Amino acid sequence: MALQIRESLITVEEFEELADWLRGTGRQYELVEGKIVKKMPSKDWHTHIINLIVAYIQMHLVTHNLPGITTSQITGFRFNDYHCPEPDIAYCHSMSGYANQHCITGYWPDLVVEVVSNPDNAEEIRRLETDRPIWIERGAMVWEVWPQAGCAKIFSDRGEPRIERDTLTFESLPGLEIPLKVVFAKLSQE
Repeated sequence: MALQIRESLITVEEFEELADWLRGTGRQYELVEGKIVKKMPSKDWHTHIINLIVAYIQMHLVTHNLPGITTSQITGFRFNDYHCPEPDIAYCHSMSGYANQHCITGYWPDLVVEVVSNPDNAEEIRRLETDRPIWIERGAMVWEVWPQAGCAKIFSDRGEPRIERDTLTFESLPGLEIPLKVVFAKLSQE
């Protein structure tokens, strides 16, 4: 008798049931196209850039008493039953719904930020290119921050992407200005 082994896809619900156990391993995982994928540990400069951008957004929200939350790296957003990516940063203006163990299912980000760790990593670039149209289709603006190139690529539903080398702004948060020279300053010190 031949043994048949088939690869099963994991659903978001099944992934959420495993969330506590996965966290207990000390590593981060996300659900990508029905597969549990271990996230690579962040490089120090990658984490620094994420923390700095989150700090700018959070301080803007607090200073101007604006609604919303900013998440980073451990909050997933459900694309479908088998795909729940966790962007480096997400800003959500409205928070109707609820947050469960792993994926936020009741609301959607207005802004998604991905810091590109390794522009030569085909898998990282493929996932950016695969997820980007879904974020945009559902109303999010996407900032892809490219530290090695010293720029950010801005994507939205308003046409062609643009490249920003000076200051990140987001019209839904009037007055928010994130100077890229500050964001990238630590890279030039290494």
